Amino acid sequence: MFVPVSAKQRTGLDNLLEMVQLQAEVLELKANPDKGARGNIVEAKLEVRCIDMVTTPAADVVALLPRCKVLIIGSPTVNRDALPQVRAVLGGLSPMTGPQVTAGVIGSYGWSGEGIAVADDYLRFLQAKVPLAPVSAVFRPTEADLAAARELGATLTAQAFGLQVN
Repeated sequence: MFVPVSAKQRTGLDNLLEMVQLQAEVLELKANPDKGARGNIVEAKLEVRCIDMVTTPAADVVALLPRCKVLIIGSPTVNRDALPQVRAVLGGLSPMTGPQVTAGVIGSYGWSGEGIAVADDYLRFLQAKVPLAPVSAVFRPTEADLAAARELGATLTAQAFGLQVN
């Protein structure tokens, strides 16, 4: 399967999604819920990783941080705080690496939501570039929450790589 796509020009993405969905149906492919998603953006020479913080050891994630230009932490609030794994990864950032990272926080919460603010405050304390307020959703995200999360990701990437967002 070949589908011409340009992330810079924002063309072909709908065709790509349609073809991937068609292939998945024809081949009866199923995603492994125990694994994180991963992809490469070849045109821009960017490596994109989505890491499941529950199953991946924090030390493995911390080892990736020095190569990271954009970091989006996703964390639900549990007992008024971020998940312990998220705190461990945030602890892996240092004042030396913090200013080199453009970062943001996305999370969900039930009642309080402090974990999202704690993660955001810590990134700011480390002097990471945090251009936008965190995106938080109560229990389940709405379409507006998802749109805000997409906007956060696009803005962080654009700022980190000197691109313009349309």
